[in-house]
Parts: sequence; structure tokens; C-alpha cells
Amino acid sequence: MNKFDYIKFQNDLLSILNDVISNLEQKDICGFSLSSDEDARSVNASFNTKKHLLKCWEEDQDEDKQYYKWYPAEWKEEGINNDNLNQLSLELFNLKHSEEDAELTKKAIFELLVDTLKKLKETGTFNSFGNEFVLVFNVTDSDNLEDDLRWIKELNSENLFL
Repeated sequence: MNKFDYIKFQNDLLSILNDVISNLEQKDICGFSLSSDEDARSVNASFNTKKHLLKCWEEDQDEDKQYYKWYPAEWKEEGINNDNLNQLSLELFNLKHSEEDAELTKKAIFELLVDTLKKLKETGTFNSFGNEFVLVFNVTDSDNLEDDLRWIKELNSENLFL
């Protein structure tokens, strides 16, 4: 069983995301997300725009506005198509581990993805996106609200979700 190189994976992901983010039309971006599936076998990036968010709020006034703000499945671009990001997903998909290690590996990958978003934030990657910009990590097939809220609080200032 090969040992997964978390540091190399994160460095590769940071490089890919910096490239992806630098190519976005930054003036309208209001959210960026990393997602994985419930088994931590993929990594996807998404972004939202202010224009799209306002359109969702207008079209569905009965829905809580927070839903559209924080849920990447409703964002402008869910799952940015990027060959390098797809290659990292393939690495996760092919990752070999014992059944006993599966839960620990999954949690470690989730935390690595959250940490990657934190590193991007700390280096100022998102500074030009404005004060209402949100960062999200989510697990696509999960309904674990406790983890979702913890990650949102770790990635964003409190005034964004009060």
C-alpha cells in the first residue's frame, strides 16, 4: 500500500486553484467552494456570482436566502471543469487504504481541503472579491449539518452568517 503524500497533494491543489481563481472574472464573484463526495474520492471547485445569487433570490422568494448563499449546488458554476483538478480527483479515487483506515483517511482529506481554502484565504487570494464573499467546503452526498456549519465558521468571518 503506497502512502498518500498529503503535502504534495495540497501543494498541487493550491497551484491549480490559484490558476483557476486568477482566470475568474473577479468583480462579480461572491463565493468559492471546494467539495468532495462522502467517501472523499473526489475534489471539485465551484464559484458563485452576485448576479446569479440575486437572480436565485428573485426567482425563489419563498426559499431562505441563506440557502442560495451557502449551497454550492445552486451556484453559478458547480464543478469547474479543469483537467488538473480532475487528475487530483483521480488520485483520490485510486487511493488505496484498508477498511480500518477508511474513516480516518476520509476525515484527513476533508480537513486537508478545508485547510487548502484557509491557506488561499491567508495568502490574500480572495481579497479582491469584496466583503460579502464566502468560502465553503461541503460534502456532496452528506447531510451532516454539524460539520457543514463548523467548516463555514472556520472559513468565514462571523458577520457573514449571523
